[in-house]
Amino acid sequence: MPKALNRIHRKELLMMTNRFHFQYILVLMALFLFSPYLPAQTQKISSKYNDQYTTKEILLKQRMLKRIKEIDKLKQKSILGENMKGYLQATPPFAKKLTKKQAALIKEENKDRKEIYTIISKRTGPDTTLKKVESVRAEMIRKKSKKGLWLQDVKGKWYRKK
Repeated sequence: MPKALNRIHRKELLMMTNRFHFQYILVLMALFLFSPYLPAQTQKISSKYNDQYTTKEILLKQRMLKRIKEIDKLKQKSILGENMKGYLQATPPFAKKLTKKQAALIKEENKDRKEIYTIISKRTGPDTTLKKVESVRAEMIRKKSKKGLWLQDVKGKWYRKK
């Protein structure tokens, strides 16, 4: 009987640890992606969670902020959607109809997102992989997206949010 209880106790601890990592990733993403505009000259900035933002990270965020209006327009026109890994992708109706400008926009945005996800995975510890950060971010995007926008579920199926 004590071995069974010990096994249950270990499972509970593992679940609590995973929940903590998930919450920590969410906090880091929120801080990094939704913090106020920061000047590029700043070398390091501390948050209330004692995270340091480097010049590279600030420049990444500024580049993403410059693209956000254009990305939102393309999402509203159903040209772009959010895939199951937290990256932009052409929606099924427009997969082969993108202009060079639109394709370049997707490529630039996804490159910057991957850099941010990599930074977050390194900051949150050895148990947090890039894949885990991508899936957490994709879930956040699915929850926060407006009705009518194209999203991809965890199995890869595209749908419009209702």
